Amino acid sequence: MLAHAGRWLQEHGVEVTTLRIRDFNAEDLLFARFDSPQVLEFVEAVRQADGVLIGTPVYKASFSGALKTLLDLLPERALHGKVVLPLATGGSIAHMLAVD
Repeated sequence: MLAHAGRWLQEHGVEVTTLRIRDFNAEDLLFARFDSPQVLEFVEAVRQADGVLIGTPVYKASFSGALKTLLDLLPERALHGKVVLPLATGGSIAHMLAVD
């Protein structure tokens, strides 16, 4: 889903930077290492962005815990004034609870 959205945006002249949660050091996320080079790069990318697309699977009516740990490392109001589009996928209609 994100890849498709990214291609569409690029085709319409938008610069796209892709970051994947699996590329982050898990210990940096779990121990909230705000000074980690990867975390600092992420924070800077968000700071410079006009908009952010965030994709996640839904499990037990919630978004990914790994994504939450990453988003928790953003400074307060880091998304203020930005267009943010969350995209979520679930395996069944039961996962619609996440929309609430």
